[in-house]
This record gives sequence, structure tokens and C-alpha cells, in this order.
Amino acid sequence: MEEKNEVPDTNKLIDPKTLKMDQLETIKNEIKKNKKSNSSKNKKKIKYKEILKNTIVFIFIQIYFIILMIGSYQISAIRFITDLKVIILLEAILSIVLFEIAYKKDSATIAFHGLEVLGMGIATVVILDLYNRQSGYLNLVFVGIITAFLVYYVIKMLFVLFKKKK
Repeated sequence: MEEKNEVPDTNKLIDPKTLKMDQLETIKNEIKKNKKSNSSKNKKKIKYKEILKNTIVFIFIQIYFIILMIGSYQISAIRFITDLKVIILLEAILSIVLFEIAYKKDSATIAFHGLEVLGMGIATVVILDLYNRQSGYLNLVFVGIITAFLVYYVIKMLFVLFKKKK
């Protein structure tokens, strides 16, 4: 008897097409998993960036109104009224520019920033009117405006938080 050293035919044992398809499926599943985890991480980063940005804007708005409140006591009346008029004009121009940019870029976010600046301008006009009348409600209006912006930004941040979850 003659011994033959037979080498098993690997083509018969492993089908290359099946092997490739299995590998492709595995790679495809891994890519899907990575995309899901990366997209959820990116969504969280975007959400928290937006909340941080809104918090910073809110702090600047609060500082603005606190400076106005302090200025109403520290600056002479004529100087304060003139400064308020200039600030109102700048806020009006800024809100118009923001609305134009939002229209060109079709961006709701920029439009909301324009509305916020417009709201600040309206609040500044109310402060100017009350200051001109020497109203006793001026401090109460300052507190009301600060509170209104606080409530607005809290609601806005909650909306961003829950909107980005879905």
C-alpha cells in the first residue's frame, strides 16, 4: 500500500464567498454601532454647547440690565437718557441685521437671537420712558425684566434639552 500525503482541499472546506459576506456583515454592523454611538455623543455635545451658549447670553443680558440699573443712580439724568437712546438705536440696528442674516441663511436660531435683541430694545425703551417720568416703579420694572428674561431662558434651555433627546 502506498501512502499518499493528501492535503485537504481548502476550497471545499471554506467557501470564500461566505467568508467574505460574513466579514462584510460584521464590518457593516460595527460601522452602524460606531455611527450610533458617535452620533449620540455628537448630539449630546451639540446639546450641551447650545445650553452653555444660552447660559452665557443670559448672563450677559442680566449684566446689561444690572449695569443699566446702577447707571440710573450713578450717572446724571441727561447723560443716562442720552446713553439709553444710543443703546436703543444700537439694539434696533443689531436686531435688523440679525433678522436679515436669518432671512438670508434661513436660520431660525439667528432669528430667535434677533427677537431676543428686539426684546432687550423694547425693555430699554420701557426703562427710558419710566426714567423720563421719574416713576417709582423703575426698580420694580428692572426686577420684572430680569425675571422675564430668566424665565424665558430657563424655558428655552429646557426646550433645547428635551428637543435634542428625541
